[in-house]
Amino acid sequence: MNAPGQNKNKTGKPTVESVLSTLSKEQLIQIISDIADKDERVENKLLRTYGAADSGEALKLCRQEMRSIVRRYKGRERFIHAREAGGFAMEMGDILQTARSTKDPVTGVDIALMIMDEAINAFQYADDSNGDLGSLISQSQFMLEEICSNLDKASDHRRKISAKLLKHTDKKIFEDWEDFRIDLLNSCFLFADDEDYRGQLRDKIETFLSEKPNGFSSEYNNERLLQLLYRLLDEYGTADEGLQFILKHMHLPSFKEQLLEIYFQEGSYQKAIDLCLEGEKKDQQYPGLVSRWKKYRYQAYKSLSMKEEQKRLGRELLFNGEFSCYYDLKELAAKNYEQFYSELKQELQEARGAYAEQVFLKLVEEENDMEALLEFVRNKPRYYIEQYAGKLEKEYKEDVLQIYKQYLFDQANEASNRRVYKEVCRKINRYKKIAGKEKQMEVIDALEELNKNKPAFLDELKKIK
Repeated sequence: MNAPGQNKNKTGKPTVESVLSTLSKEQLIQIISDIADKDERVENKLLRTYGAADSGEALKLCRQEMRSIVRRYKGRERFIHAREAGGFAMEMGDILQTARSTKDPVTGVDIALMIMDEAINAFQYADDSNGDLGSLISQSQFMLEEICSNLDKASDHRRKISAKLLKHTDKKIFEDWEDFRIDLLNSCFLFADDEDYRGQLRDKIETFLSEKPNGFSSEYNNERLLQLLYRLLDEYGTADEGLQFILKHMHLPSFKEQLLEIYFQEGSYQKAIDLCLEGEKKDQQYPGLVSRWKKYRYQAYKSLSMKEEQKRLGRELLFNGEFSCYYDLKELAAKNYEQFYSELKQELQEARGAYAEQVFLKLVEEENDMEALLEFVRNKPRYYIEQYAGKLEKEYKEDVLQIYKQYLFDQANEASNRRVYKEVCRKINRYKKIAGKEKQMEVIDALEELNKNKPAFLDELKKIK
């Protein structure tokens, strides 16, 4: 039976909670003080969470701790390497959580903006190969929006915070990081139901648009800013104002796509086709955009029952990796399906496009054409025998074992160091799952005989016997 207050875990030992609950206030203070003395992070967290007399003090403590973290991680090199960036972001994120727990939402916003700014600044002194800083910036953004979403519409806090966010978008730190500025402008939409604020937001966006640096990234950012202006019209203007804005900027991909969506909703499929053809011609140097317009055009042909046009374009899209078109083409082939399928397989095998091989494999799997799959794997065992052996063995066990065995001998013949020998042995172990222990041993014995002059390989083979 447990002693009073001594709850035990599954191992029969008392839990930390149960032990602490039996201690006096003085004992608890001593324990916490000892831990805080040994760990600066614990001390800082205690002070900023429980020791701030007011919101100003909380912000000050958070700033002090943030600077301490930056100094500690930068060290003598004054640089944070990728392997340390995760820890840096985690500790900064711990400070960010104070923004949620503070009673004053304005202070919470100040803390979130402070962490966001330092995370952006950290790109200058940290390696963000793993995306830790980008993640921290996103967390700061989410925290801002969480705080703003919970504000009472009639509160004075709402007025102060909305003005603070809009003003913050002017900071120089965003000059080389326009994406983050635009994300912050997007957060300002939480206050756009106020007409005066909406006007200020519009003016701010238009000011940034008037500052037109050159380059692809600036074109992308300008398009995002224009989308923010359109959002204001879409949510607070008339339908005609929104449409006119789209038409004015339809040379930009996102607006062209919005216009296409409108045409589809209206059933204006011929207009959609014409717009797609225009886009395909204009955007020839951007394969991704051309593919996007062709997909819309395909859907328009389908909606208009333009079967011949649908077949031609569907086949082109299929060869470019859009396998969903196959189901439509199969339906359109109807009674001639066998001929269609046979010709399609042949064309895919002869095609040199980047997607032809994967489309062929998906096709024969879809139709459960194991004979075609076997021949394909037989011709390219290096790439596919391990992937498809399990699927093929049910109908073609002997063929699969023969192909797999020869593949293993080829791999062993090319191996020239212990690292590769180990990989060959891993492949032999996977072969065992298909062939069984006896067949595996035959391969091992044969390889030992063939590689007597490779002691490292023999050593690895011995390990899997």
